[in-house]
Amino acid sequence: MPVVSKLIAGHARIVMTLYYTKFGQTYLREVLSEAEKKALEADQQNHARFLMEATVEQVGQRFASLSEDAVRAAIGQKSTAAVVFEDKGICPVAAALCDVGGEKMNDSAARNDYMPVPGYPHERNCVRCPLFLVRPSVPPWLASTLQ
Repeated sequence: MPVVSKLIAGHARIVMTLYYTKFGQTYLREVLSEAEKKALEADQQNHARFLMEATVEQVGQRFASLSEDAVRAAIGQKSTAAVVFEDKGICPVAAALCDVGGEKMNDSAARNDYMPVPGYPHERNCVRCPLFLVRPSVPPWLASTLQ
């Protein structure tokens, strides 16, 4: 862009080229929306590849969840079609266990001894499900020290 600014428009600074170009707000909103969409899709593909090849320890280090079952469910998936990506995180069971993803009713380990996720069946409440994986937001300065 700086080269185009100098060669075509003859401006010394790109700010002047942008000033005279006068992109509309609608156009800028569309461009930024498309860029965000592409970035999210690339992020989802990277997470999907990671989950298919990662170990339990690696998933546990990268994601947070309410239960260890979430990590085991993510590792057990062999297809990216079984994983649902949302803006809040990742459901490793494709939202198929909302009816039994809530709190335990008793100390048994049987599947039918769990309550539904709060809000089920009218709405999905993924952040309350113990199977939901969340990538914690870590500031860049702290992330470099943790690696």
